[in-house]
Amino acid sequence: MKKKIYFLPLALLGIFLAFNWGCEEEEAELCEAFDGLPEYCDIPTICCPTDGGDCYYVNPDGENYYCDADLATDNDPDGCAEAENTYIDEHCDTTAVTKSARTQMHKDLSQFTRKLMQKAREQSVCYTE
Repeated sequence: MKKKIYFLPLALLGIFLAFNWGCEEEEAELCEAFDGLPEYCDIPTICCPTDGGDCYYVNPDGENYYCDADLATDNDPDGCAEAENTYIDEHCDTTAVTKSARTQMHKDLSQFTRKLMQKAREQSVCYTE
C-alpha cells in the first residue's frame, strides 16, 4: 500500500513535467497567404503563433507588421487595424484605393486573420481558454 502512495505523486509529477516541457518546446506558427486583396496590392502572408501570441503580416521587404491584442477594441477585436493600415499603405497602390475599398480590405483581412487564429489555436497542444 505504501508503495502505491509514493508512486502516484511521482507519476503525476512526471506527467506534469512532460506536459510543461512539451509546451515550452512547442513554438510553431501557422502561416498562410491571403489572396483576397485587389490586384493593385501585394499579397500578404499572415502568420499566427500556436502559443497564442500576436499574429502578424509578413513584410516581403523586412520588418513584419504585428497585431497587438492589447490595442483591441469593439471595432478591432484582434488589435490588427494598425498593422493592416501600415501594410495597405506600404504594399498597395494607394492612388487606386478608395475609402470603401479600404474598408472592405480591412473587413476581409480581419476575417481571414480570425480564421487563421482559430486554426493556430486548434493546432496548439498547449492552448487553453
